[in-house]
Amino acid sequence: MRIATHDGPFHADEVFATVVLRKLFPGADLVRSRNLVVLADCQIVYDVGGVYDPSKGRFDHHMAEFNVYHENGIKLSSLGLIWQVYGADYCSGDQELAELINQKFVMAIDANDNGQELFALTDFGVRPNDIDLYIKMFYPAFDQPQDYNLAFSRVLDFATGVLERVVAKYSAEMRALTQLKDAYSQTSDKRLLVLSNPLPFGDFARDQPELLYVIAPNSIGDSYNIRAITDDERGFNPRQPFPASWAGLNDTELEKACGVVGAKFCHNGRWLAGAYNLEAAQHMAELSLNQ
Repeated sequence: MRIATHDGPFHADEVFATVVLRKLFPGADLVRSRNLVVLADCQIVYDVGGVYDPSKGRFDHHMAEFNVYHENGIKLSSLGLIWQVYGADYCSGDQELAELINQKFVMAIDANDNGQELFALTDFGVRPNDIDLYIKMFYPAFDQPQDYNLAFSRVLDFATGVLERVVAKYSAEMRALTQLKDAYSQTSDKRLLVLSNPLPFGDFARDQPELLYVIAPNSIGDSYNIRAITDDERGFNPRQPFPASWAGLNDTELEKACGVVGAKFCHNGRWLAGAYNLEAAQHMAELSLNQ
């Protein structure tokens, strides 16, 4: 079996599409070419060739007549096209996980490759980074041999590790969801959720309109974090910030400001606070709820 994409400089979409296909077809030969005669002898061709026809293993998206979009209006790139067909197989048959990765990872790469802006540029004059920037870091420098096939082989190792971590992250979030639902169902005050484990609660918390704070052990287990829930993933505009008098304080100063022995810190942005024990964390949360 032969799989093929174009030669020369590369982008995130065909790099990650290659990662998917190499896992599912480990014995396949990888061809990098724009020669239509060469491509005709390949079973799967993506991001090159001028044809989109999944039934024939053709997954290009550069044609003027190409009009395949996600439901939110993002146009598909070669990664999105490959993921539509092979994503669930890459996720060991888990269609729900494949769709979550599609939303959280694939769509952003599709948008970037098609020139659809996902970031609102600010007055800082700095453009946000995306994964494609790091993919292009593997290009040979101008004064090095322009061996893009070697560069492509190197970037595949990097991208394979990234996609493996993406799958691991969102698979873990799905496993955590049952525990989160169970914990929240047993919570009497729907404004505050207390967790016994450091579960990934971000998306779940944002979906609960009454929830204001989540308490959970921190990742190293030496204290507790209190997170003020936000309506966006960036997390800097909480639904109910911690009291202004706590902002930026630590340890003794924070204990004096809030009157809670064991208070550890409060972020200056008032969206994250911490305590050295669960009792102190709960007391701080209750004070913030009632401010």
